[in-house]
This record gives sequence, C-alpha cells and structure tokens, in this order.
Amino acid sequence: MKRHIALQPLSRQHHTALLAVLLLKKGIARQAPPPIMRAFVQQVWDEELQPHFRAEEEWLLPAVQQPATENLVRQMLEEHAQLRTMHHQMMVKDADSAVIGQFASMLEQHVRWEERVCFPAMEPFIDPALSERLLRLEDAGGARCLQFEPKFWE
Repeated sequence: MKRHIALQPLSRQHHTALLAVLLLKKGIARQAPPPIMRAFVQQVWDEELQPHFRAEEEWLLPAVQQPATENLVRQMLEEHAQLRTMHHQMMVKDADSAVIGQFASMLEQHVRWEERVCFPAMEPFIDPALSERLLRLEDAGGARCLQFEPKFWE
C-alpha cells in the first residue's frame, strides 16, 4: 500500500528502526557483548527514535486528533512512554541480552502497529500544513545504524 506522501518520511524512519531491530537480533544470536549493544541502542535512540517520537507527538498526533483516531492516539502515546521507560531502565541497569531483546521486540511490534493500523487510519485527516512540516523531516536512512562500530551483528 502506498503511504500518504506526508507520512513517507515517518515510514522511512520506521524502516530504520526495523533495521536496528534486525541488527540487535543478529547481535543477540551471535552473543555480542551487551555493553556494545546498549551503546548501539543509545545511538539509535538519540539519532533516530527520540526525534521520531517527538515529530509524531508534536506534529502528527495533534493534527489528526479526531474521535475516529482517539484510541490510536492514546495507544501511540502509551507505547512511546513504555519504550522510553524500557530504554531508560536498560541504560541505568546495564541490561543483559534478554532485556535488549525485549526492547527490540517491543520496538518492532510498535513500528509494525503504526504502519499497519495507525497510519492508514490517520491518513484521511492529514492536511496540507501537516504535510509540509512532515516532509521536512530529516531522513538519514539506515546509514547511521550500519556505520556503528564495532559491527556486533557480523
């Protein structure tokens, strides 16, 4: 399904998040050191996820707030809060591979839900002003993820 043009930058960012999930799963399977994977998560968090959440929360959600999207908006905010909490706990408590895997799974489920359920339901409510704002979002693609050193997933 072709995504509304205004949501395409957010969808590309979702692709980057899924790439990060894949790399984490490979690292876990190869028994990569958890401190290295946590450093990777922190980089992805700072450069990709946190700015992405902010764009959705500050621009997308207020613009599509309708009775038809109320539950979706609430769920998105709740899942963002859960991911923030899990990220914080993972960094503070020197999480092991199992916890890193849980974070990766939660992130993957969240991204897939947004793409399959949330965005299609929100597309009818996107106006030109929102389109202009979202189209200006930076799209780093997967390049930053793949440039992380050491390449724990190989």
